[in-house]
Amino acid sequence: MAERKGRLLAMERVNEVIKRVLADPMVSDPISAALNELLPLAESLDAKTKNRSPEDPESNVARNLQGDIRSLEQMQQSKNYMTDTESGGDTFSFRRSRSRC
Repeated sequence: MAERKGRLLAMERVNEVIKRVLADPMVSDPISAALNELLPLAESLDAKTKNRSPEDPESNVARNLQGDIRSLEQMQQSKNYMTDTESGGDTFSFRRSRSRC
């Protein structure tokens, strides 16, 4: 039960941050902005709950937040890869591999 409650609490916090970031018209990179808010939150929760019982839902929030942060980081890497590829960046491309044939 504590695991599920911790997962729910983490999802609620991530949802709040993402909604706030998407509602801000000044934010040009919502993924980075969300990560900038979530990383310190996860570190703070991890430090606060390090010695708590696994039966305490709060002790599971930090771990679940870390998983959500990894997902956002992967999304950011994919976005950066696509941007580099589209702009002809230094990313390996099909065009370069064909020129060797």
